[in-house]
Amino acid sequence: MINFAAAIDRELLAELKEASLVTPIVLEAIHGRLEDEENTDLNEFLLAGADLIDEAEWLTWMIRRHGCYRFGPVRLAVDAGGERWAQAGMADVEHIREAVNLPYAVLPVPKEGQPACMVAVLRPDLPVRGLRAAATLKELRALKADWARLR
Repeated sequence: MINFAAAIDRELLAELKEASLVTPIVLEAIHGRLEDEENTDLNEFLLAGADLIDEAEWLTWMIRRHGCYRFGPVRLAVDAGGERWAQAGMADVEHIREAVNLPYAVLPVPKEGQPACMVAVLRPDLPVRGLRAAATLKELRALKADWARLR
């Protein structure tokens, strides 16, 4: 059984349980997926359960409980080194990544044709700079993988 050392992780997990987003069955299934992981945090826990946590309920919780906005699917639709990537404001993206200790709290999504960023919220309990976009856990998992490919 995974136990989170950080109190903030335990608090958010308790909130997710109270909201019935993480049920005992979901909790057990995610634990089974991560049983070989030594240092798993709540972020990895949530992303590992992306297909187990109800998307509609997750989005409702993000929007109603935490004041996020849904703008449609969240994805990184740019290629590293491409013209659109250069226009997306890489310096601004990196500033946001460093300021909020990414990918711990949020994942930035460059807005086309603008030098600013939206941020797709994974941890609504942590401070977020910029526009707070509600994303599904599947979208966040894919977004994290896309960012890893760009690094």
